Amino acid sequence: PKSPTRKLHAERTLFIGWRRDLDDMIVQLDEYVAKGSELVLFSQQDIKSRTKSMEDGGLNPETDLKNLVLRHEIGNSISRRHLQRLQLENFDSVLILADEQLELDVTKMDSRSLTTLLLIRDIIHRKRPGILEKDLKESSAATSNRSGLGLHRRSVAPVVDQEKWIRDVLRGEAKAERFGRRATIISEILDPKTKLLIQSGSVSDFVASNELISKALAMVAERQEVAQILQEILSAEGHEVYMRPIGRYLAPGEKLSFFEVMARCRVWKEILLGYTPSGSEQVILNPSNKRDKIVWGQNDLLIMLAED
Repeated sequence: PKSPTRKLHAERTLFIGWRRDLDDMIVQLDEYVAKGSELVLFSQQDIKSRTKSMEDGGLNPETDLKNLVLRHEIGNSISRRHLQRLQLENFDSVLILADEQLELDVTKMDSRSLTTLLLIRDIIHRKRPGILEKDLKESSAATSNRSGLGLHRRSVAPVVDQEKWIRDVLRGEAKAERFGRRATIISEILDPKTKLLIQSGSVSDFVASNELISKALAMVAERQEVAQILQEILSAEGHEVYMRPIGRYLAPGEKLSFFEVMARCRVWKEILLGYTPSGSEQVILNPSNKRDKIVWGQNDLLIMLAED
């Protein structure tokens, strides 16, 4: 069969917060997205300072970007009113960055990022049809007096309301995720301990940037050749992780082992990492029974490292 190609379409991406290496992130994103895609930069930093910071990093937003169109918005990331102004439901991806203004206080920075994450999920959740007016009124008490994930609570009632609000937001997002209506929202955190709080919601996406960098440096220090592999995987023009329909590699009803399917993937110069059974949300990576022959489902998805 003919090798499928990724159909690019214009996307809308939102970056919340500001960090000094944002110009590098913009350059990488510009290499990956389709022409005409929009990137909205939302933070409290004024536009003049943003432009100077990007130019100091070697990026001229007016001449160096070939696919992205930049738009600036100024506001507070933990203000519901400011976030609602962005029309969050129209974005394909949202990235909440650890703002450099708070980089000396990791706990406060993570608290702010998580507050923004929950606010965004709540705003998008309220935009969906089927949300009862009663539910919105019940959760409004929790959001009116909040300054950061339960910090500085004054009474017992707000505590209960706020915890109920968090559970309702995450439960609504879990339901939306099952029906494929969930936007990609990723929050950067700095303290590895914060992962425990995020993972309790089960649907929250996050990147522990400091931990990720330290692990990458440890890998390269142990084996220098790993640096080239990481560069290949993490750069926009290199190989990436894809989910492919199994019909590209075998006929319906074929009984093959994981090793045999891996060999067929190698014909396409792709590396098989795992699979997702049809009708299941389970992700199976590096299975232990690679030699056992199984009948693959027609709608199974293969997870692999491949070049677009």
